[in-house]
Amino acid sequence: QVPLVAGFGLSFKGGFCYYKQFPTFNDQTATATEGGFSNTDITLTTTNLMEKQQFDAIASEIGLNTDSFSKTAAEDAVVELYWNGELGMDDVDGHHILNIKPFLSAGVVIPAGNKKDPDKAFSLPTGSDGFWALSAQADLGFDFPESIELGFGGGVTIFESDLRTNQRVPTSLTQQSIYPWKAKIEKRPGPVWNLHAGFKAKDFIQGLSFYGNFIYTKHERDRIRMKDTAARNAVFKPRKLEDESAWESKMFNLGVDFQVTPELTFGFGLQSPFTGKRVYRTTTLMGSLRFSI
Repeated sequence: QVPLVAGFGLSFKGGFCYYKQFPTFNDQTATATEGGFSNTDITLTTTNLMEKQQFDAIASEIGLNTDSFSKTAAEDAVVELYWNGELGMDDVDGHHILNIKPFLSAGVVIPAGNKKDPDKAFSLPTGSDGFWALSAQADLGFDFPESIELGFGGGVTIFESDLRTNQRVPTSLTQQSIYPWKAKIEKRPGPVWNLHAGFKAKDFIQGLSFYGNFIYTKHERDRIRMKDTAARNAVFKPRKLEDESAWESKMFNLGVDFQVTPELTFGFGLQSPFTGKRVYRTTTLMGSLRFSI
């Protein structure tokens, strides 16, 4: 962060990430209840499509890599202009009882992260998938000195559209996950909304601090338009990709810090989902040790 004047400043954010993917496919052919499949149909489907040797041959023919992989990549960069204010309040006796801290920001998301690879199963973008975006955030905090801190806020990120070639698009609304054919499309990701609320109790027991927050994130449907030849445009079904593009996540974070001495502090953190739709539902545990000499 670079402070300017009157509470205004510039903020620069970026980073790197490392992730692993171990793709697996759950064969539900034997329990299929739609389409009037007979036992013979199920046997033929399992033998000719779902057995590993056949599945690998099909994936190879359509150019889809289903192997496990790991990746280190840059994340998106964000440049923001922010305003950070503070208003103090006293009681009738002149004792300072509350600090009100509003925060506003507006920024640009620079797509420095890797794009999703359409030829690699379960590939993930390490950011906005190459789309430029504008973001805005508003927060309001309440700091009760020597007691607790409360805060809540929300924001939105709006993306621009982009032409994409060689994108896998379904040719039938019944296709699932694996799309053999590629086409040229114009895509505009849906807006991403976030809401959050949190609190922090510092030294509520001597040396022990506690914090927690709740984060709700919702990604609206993408807009996808075919930009190929007229004959090919008639074959593809981008609406299925639009229907499957919306997602939402409800997460909470909890943590404690225990200051043994002014030079030594232990910490523990937990991040876990309440619910989610088309998102990874992972639980993260973290421990920390901070000391100075």
